[in-house]
Amino acid sequence: MIKNQKKLLFRMKIKSVVYSCTRACNLNCKHCYQDAGKKSKNELDTKRAINLIVEISELGGKQLLFSGGEPLLRKDIYNLIYEAKARGLEVELLSNGTLINDRVAQILSSLNVDGVQISIDGEKEFHDWLRGKSFDKAINAIKNLHDYHIQTEIAMVAMSKNYNQIENIADVAQSFGARFRVLRFLPLGRGAKNSYLSIDDKIYREIAERIKSKYNVTFAGIDTERCSAGIESIAIDPEGNVLPCELLIDYKMGNVREKSLKDILDDNRLKDFVREKSRKCKALECI
Repeated sequence: MIKNQKKLLFRMKIKSVVYSCTRACNLNCKHCYQDAGKKSKNELDTKRAINLIVEISELGGKQLLFSGGEPLLRKDIYNLIYEAKARGLEVELLSNGTLINDRVAQILSSLNVDGVQISIDGEKEFHDWLRGKSFDKAINAIKNLHDYHIQTEIAMVAMSKNYNQIENIADVAQSFGARFRVLRFLPLGRGAKNSYLSIDDKIYREIAERIKSKYNVTFAGIDTERCSAGIESIAIDPEGNVLPCELLIDYKMGNVREKSLKDILDDNRLKDFVREKSRKCKALECI
């Protein structure tokens, strides 16, 4: 028992953190697991966010992903990116792309951002129906990032009404030299109100098999060898709650306002989650 506990503690060394730095968003996506829109009243301020970044670095973290909402709506986002890069962290931005004009792309390039993920959930008509009119801006964002040689990844959520468009978006990614990732629709947040968008597992796997034979694309739940949640990766929500994964929005293990990140990671609540992960996460179908 003691040997197993020591092994578990060793495996919990943090490598990657998804920091949903704001709940504010300028879109109203029907499948948003965060139910993002308005900024939360208790979001970490600049000082606390920087302290969090410092602690992630001191704990041996390697990668920090700024998510949202829309992270570019945080007025201090460039300061946070600068602090993370100054401490040797690999930094990626997960964005809807609507705010990435030429000037923003130039700033991100000057900050040496390691990558930007842009969400495109299908062809123009479907994307604009799902997210609000934003397809053209998302494509323009990819062009701007490409112009400044920033590594870009297109992320598409596979659903019952867009799976026949995946190959076309793969073509878009290929034309810009961008990576392409397909995610599964999960009935969380606003997605819970639109569960009809869920895709049949058999269809999802058939599409993956066909498209992977033609394109360099990653399919969540098929190409995922194992889940690192709570072992090598964690998530932190806008209010500072630490989660084993950004999708487990109700599984709060502690808040960085009240305890250090180290103490939260050493807590039994995280260890219990890791032990029981397969039961707790089965419904999410991530892997």
